[in-house]
Amino acid sequence: MDEGLRTVCRRMAMVAGMTLSVAALSIALMLAVTLVHLRREDPLNMPELAALRAAYTLQQGDEALREKIRMLDLMGRRAFFASRQQLNDGAWVLAAILCGALLMFLVAERLQENQPDIRRLSLGGEGWSRWYLGRRGLWLAGSVLLFAALGIHVAYRPPVEIPDPEPAAKGTASTGSSQAQVPQGLVWAGFRGPRGSAMAEVKSAPLEWDGVKGRGILWKTSVPLPGFSSPIVWGNRVFVTGGTAQKRAVFALDATSGALVWTADTAGGAGPGVVIPSTTEDTGLAASTPVTDGKRVYAIFATGELLCVDMDGKPVWNTFLGTPENHYGHSSSLLVDGGLLYVQMDDAVRPRLLALDAATGRTRWEKRRQAISWASPILIEMEAKSMVVLCDSAGVEAYDAQNGTSLWRMDCLGGEVAPSAAFSQGMLVVAGDNAKACGLKLGSEAPVPAWEWTDGLPDAASPLAFRDRVLMATAQGTVILLDLHKGERVWQQELTRVCYASPVLAAGRIYLVDLDGMTRVLEAGDVYRELAVCPLGEMVGATPAFTEGRMYLRGIRHLFCVGE
Repeated sequence: MDEGLRTVCRRMAMVAGMTLSVAALSIALMLAVTLVHLRREDPLNMPELAALRAAYTLQQGDEALREKIRMLDLMGRRAFFASRQQLNDGAWVLAAILCGALLMFLVAERLQENQPDIRRLSLGGEGWSRWYLGRRGLWLAGSVLLFAALGIHVAYRPPVEIPDPEPAAKGTASTGSSQAQVPQGLVWAGFRGPRGSAMAEVKSAPLEWDGVKGRGILWKTSVPLPGFSSPIVWGNRVFVTGGTAQKRAVFALDATSGALVWTADTAGGAGPGVVIPSTTEDTGLAASTPVTDGKRVYAIFATGELLCVDMDGKPVWNTFLGTPENHYGHSSSLLVDGGLLYVQMDDAVRPRLLALDAATGRTRWEKRRQAISWASPILIEMEAKSMVVLCDSAGVEAYDAQNGTSLWRMDCLGGEVAPSAAFSQGMLVVAGDNAKACGLKLGSEAPVPAWEWTDGLPDAASPLAFRDRVLMATAQGTVILLDLHKGERVWQQELTRVCYASPVLAAGRIYLVDLDGMTRVLEAGDVYRELAVCPLGEMVGATPAFTEGRMYLRGIRHLFCVGE
């Protein structure tokens, strides 16, 4: 190369390297300031929010104060995830700029005139020292900054999947009891019913009631401990959970009278190491819905305590999975099928999916997850394969139900995700507030994105997919019906309040319960039509359970049985 051209190119490379270095330093300082600010001014634990919550405990029923708490909490959550996303994106940009700067300096070094011949430099001499220290110092400084950038990224992003701690157990899973033990219409075994589908397999369901006047209320029972978990039903037993710092327990009630039959708590089975985590007011320690297979009842709490009892409340096994690091509190519900108990154990340090032997509690397999959520798993059948589908703060992933093999993953979400997935006619629907809703067409290969929706998204309530439609109760207080295959709006209706409870299809009608406990019974058609609007007289954050002719609805203080 001509010496003049070599000199010009070298100077241009040096200028580019210096410019990129200055830019990298500026971004590093900005990220450091953001990191310190996020640590110091935690938007999830604002003093103003804590003060308002303390005031609300003394002024129960103050709807203006409650709405102010909800809005301030929403602002804090959005600020937290925006800052975290800024750190993640900034770290990757910083890493890319540093790589570019190092590349420019390397080019400049290659173009340097009269480069010393390392073979002719005496070891320890002045020329050797300058060459060695200059080159090695450049790479050392660049590497330190590069790893610092990646460190910022890792600090605010859960680790990627690692190999299983132990291989999946060989052989056939132990067989749980089937729903043939009781009539199908008398079973609501877990969160959102059969396999998490939100589809009640009943021919009749209540249409009109009034919890304030007692009309259509078969019984009303006070739940001994607070909780936001939903009720489940097996035959003549209704199960709910509750928890405080002093006690976490499962309660069995008589489905006919509402009388308390037995109580089983976690005392004595979890062992040392249990701590009481800090949770938000609308999560608490018992937000996860229990599950049953007709032989045993399984319940998990925000402490990480997992309890298994038989149908008479006698302990079968207990285990302590470690208190999850979760700034709202653990809320993912359990799922049981084919003798395996699926536990979505999402915490910021070690998010994972476990499959435990339902009879013994022994781990059959465990899979590390990429990110966390507050959603619950569902079970679907596709191409003669049973798969567990989980949402997280980045996307959705499907695992082989028997061995935990990751079948596919689609990164299509973002921020915090509480709604679970919905499935119908080969279409999977996932959604999350501050992200988007996606329709994914499933097949033998990876899912194919079919549509996206951003105009109104759910915060806590999961979508309801039925036939060729999908319904969402949004965080903006509206309910939207979309075409399942195209993502096109069929209708949209304003509500007076938001819904935390997930909508359910029962006896061909849609049941939608808002936070005030007002249930709208809707026609499952292409025109918005209210068949009934039924007050409960109590706040509701839990999803209702359905059996033939009855609905079990948990309020903030009581469990109601609605029917004729």
